[in-house]
Amino acid sequence: KKKIYPKLISCTFSVSQKSLITFNFIVYKKIFLDLLVIILNNLKKSLSNLDIKHTSSVFVDYAIKLSKKDEKHIFIQVNKQDFHIAYIENLNFIFYNQFEYNNNDDFLYHYLNCLNVLALDHNDIKINIMSVLEKNHIIFQMIRKYTPNHRFLNRLNNFHYSNQIIQSEEHKNHNIFSQLICE
Repeated sequence: KKKIYPKLISCTFSVSQKSLITFNFIVYKKIFLDLLVIILNNLKKSLSNLDIKHTSSVFVDYAIKLSKKDEKHIFIQVNKQDFHIAYIENLNFIFYNQFEYNNNDDFLYHYLNCLNVLALDHNDIKINIMSVLEKNHIIFQMIRKYTPNHRFLNRLNNFHYSNQIIQSEEHKNHNIFSQLICE
């Protein structure tokens, strides 16, 4: 039986396929992380004003900038297989989490659990939605059913947008321009 793996590792002893795959994964992960660190360091040297943030930091900063004083807001960014959720009260960051979901029931469980753990009134809290999904997606029907005080965020007027973005729905692409707002 011919081995499928390239000659990445020379072994003079017997290794199971599972062990070899695990070892290769660990080696590749280490190589990838080392390269990532080198790239980030070179970028920081070349661009002294560069500020690299995790997507969650950008999302929370954006939510704070969009929230209003003396109000409670939930911000949610719904993607195809995960979502980010943040709770901002009186311009103060209270809560953030990200969840992966495999189906609509998974989404609903995590979404409602966050609201319940935070002891928020489902009828009172303002839900601000950003998404890559269409507005008629079943997830938004579920949000409407359990939290009636919701809205899809519109594009901000701060920018001149390309035709491609203008032609997309207003609640989309916030993950792109949130990075500019939060500089």
